[in-house]
Amino acid sequence: MEVINTAIENGIEVIFIQADYGPSDGATDCELFRDHPDYFPCRHGSWGQELIAPLKELQQNRHLSLFSKRQYSALRNPALGDYLKERGIVNLIMVGVETDYCIGLSAEDAAGDFNVFIPGDCTTTASGIRSKTETLRQLSKNKSMEITDSETVITWLSVLGDIRRLCTEELSDKEMQAIYTRIIGKDGVTEDQLFSELLLNQSPQPLSFEEFIASLGESTPLIEELIGQAVEAYDRLDKKPLTKEEFQNLVWDSIKVIYR
Repeated sequence: MEVINTAIENGIEVIFIQADYGPSDGATDCELFRDHPDYFPCRHGSWGQELIAPLKELQQNRHLSLFSKRQYSALRNPALGDYLKERGIVNLIMVGVETDYCIGLSAEDAAGDFNVFIPGDCTTTASGIRSKTETLRQLSKNKSMEITDSETVITWLSVLGDIRRLCTEELSDKEMQAIYTRIIGKDGVTEDQLFSELLLNQSPQPLSFEEFIASLGESTPLIEELIGQAVEAYDRLDKKPLTKEEFQNLVWDSIKVIYR
């Protein structure tokens, strides 16, 4: 719940997925449930198909998006994929059950079109810890996925919320300084230091585009996305050496696109 609440507090969209299996659907990966009706925890209309009480209350009170799925993978529901693309969402954090079925297969279907982040301690499975561990190990081999933990995700969501506020809200100097301090983790942070440390200590002096790319360091899905957006923005500058102001604008434009 802490990951979900942190996302909501920081303006990050939360989407609920509800399993809705029944003998009339065409989900071949639900044959086990259809063949063994006594073991049918997600049968349409049953209590097992409902969201658990705290999540149901949160979803209804906050009017959060809810999509059903009739196969293990949530991305097999075309409406969900269309919704994500229409919203311009490129990063997905997946939590819930079951690690080795619903989470794992949804992540595999999402990879390539989205960057997928899975906090392992926010997933579980009835198959046991060995199955969960092996599933996460296999998923980690995909370059579009990152297996992490809830503490890291909560920190990341909080930083994204701060960046969103810096990009979209009129803040007082005191509010901006508080955000700089939270992001960098120390007092007396200047705007120059913020940009410098957010981009791996890159100096905001004029620099070539090659130097800018080199400053981003080791490649990750998020960094690759940042580079892609930066290249597009940089092309509009006719590939001239970047001034400090152009550098900062380029970074903010890229961040706003990635984390919108």
